[in-house]
Amino acid sequence: MGLLDEKAKLINETYIGVWKLIELLSNTNSYTEIGSYLGHINAQTSALKLYHLNSFYQITEVNPLYGMYVVIKDIIEKLIYDINDPSKEKEKIIEDIQLKAEKYYWKKADLAKFKELKDILFPTQKVEVLSIEQSAFSPFLSEVLKENKEKYSSFIYLIEDFCHTFDILIYELSSFLLLNKFESQAIAYIKISKVDCIPLDILNSTKAIYSILNILTDSKYNSTRFENSYDDELMYEFGHIHIEINSLYSFQPLKDLKVNICSGYEVFGSAKYGDLNIKDLNQALKNYRDSQPKAFSDEWYDMHPKLKELRDVTQQETLDTFSNPNLLDQHPALDINHPNHAPELKLAFEVWEEIYINGKYVESHSKSVEQLLSERGYEVRSVKTLELTNLAKRIIAITNKK
Repeated sequence: MGLLDEKAKLINETYIGVWKLIELLSNTNSYTEIGSYLGHINAQTSALKLYHLNSFYQITEVNPLYGMYVVIKDIIEKLIYDINDPSKEKEKIIEDIQLKAEKYYWKKADLAKFKELKDILFPTQKVEVLSIEQSAFSPFLSEVLKENKEKYSSFIYLIEDFCHTFDILIYELSSFLLLNKFESQAIAYIKISKVDCIPLDILNSTKAIYSILNILTDSKYNSTRFENSYDDELMYEFGHIHIEINSLYSFQPLKDLKVNICSGYEVFGSAKYGDLNIKDLNQALKNYRDSQPKAFSDEWYDMHPKLKELRDVTQQETLDTFSNPNLLDQHPALDINHPNHAPELKLAFEVWEEIYINGKYVESHSKSVEQLLSERGYEVRSVKTLELTNLAKRIIAITNKK
């Protein structure tokens, strides 16, 4: 028996290597899912203690930097972003992740509190590796990530939705939240994928929430909705900052406010906020909205006769315009066979027509453009930063009616 065999056995019984866990999970999950899941369980923060094994088989706890393990944060980012970057070689990225991860460990007991990992770390009976590969981890993970979509919201849009539901001006709610130190009682998150977020440390979280609220206290936000130009500008800069939805809805200082209860521009009544069951209210409002005709449908226009008149006139005028072979559809810049064809200009015309003629408007101008570009196969946001691509910014700007 080797001098360190007993020590190695004890370590393997108590700990699992970061790379070993990633390898196990990769049997039934994509690397992107694994990265998102590690972020979901806060593996990059001091919430899950990290350990380092040196060359002398001594294992010690790693001290986090401002509550964050930089090496794990880097591994998560590589799993989510770099592996999906077509300009980089996947094998080299995996080798880099392995190199970074193989000397770091987690305690199995710490990971066992996550039920989707418990059966993998502590099987009830001896099984072959094939059994692990056939485990039900992947469907469960998908379920966890799906539930997470409903846990977080972009702080900007959560403020707007709250204001519109309870008939409060945006600058008034923002001032109220600042006055009552909301920024120190909520945690800000950075969205790292479509389904998951990573929490900021306390200092940066407070700064992020305070900065957004401070901007929104400007009296120009004297509505329950953002104007298009404000909406685009705010989302460019702050759309990636999320908070847990419940942290706003359950904020104690709100309980004494008297609010109106609204859906769209329909007011159903008023109540003391603290007397409301928010879960039941949101479900009731959702049921009401689901029962209404889809926006811009014939039934919807029947409920708004004046808008129907405008729609009919506008559509006829547009049809007359586009049926004229000497106008837009025959303009050289829009002709794909012309040597000076402008493809983005043609795309802008088509997107504008879809939004403002064919009723494809959703929530805001920028969101409408994003959705339509995505449906056409264009990349609208950077995989790494989640910021709008230059193409998306150009189409949003040139098609904006303001």
